[in-house]
Amino acid sequence: LLPLIWELHTAVAVAAVFNLVIYGSMAWHLRRHIELSEVAPMMAAALLGVPLGIWFLHNLEVTLVTANVNEFERVSGLRFENWES
Repeated sequence: LLPLIWELHTAVAVAAVFNLVIYGSMAWHLRRHIELSEVAPMMAAALLGVPLGIWFLHNLEVTLVTANVNEFERVSGLRFENWES
């Protein structure tokens, strides 16, 4: 939803930094409980996928992202109205 408030490129950069800080902090606090052999495939995928995802979002057309976010809000709003009745 950040692209509705800020420019898309700024929103992507801010979200990436905050995600890195949050998940890095979580991993640090849980490091004693993490089995490296179990999470190694996910870490390898993340090392490739996160930079590609950030690059993709950074280079994506702003109107396409905004239209998809608006559509998501419209659909989820209809679902919330159905829950209340």
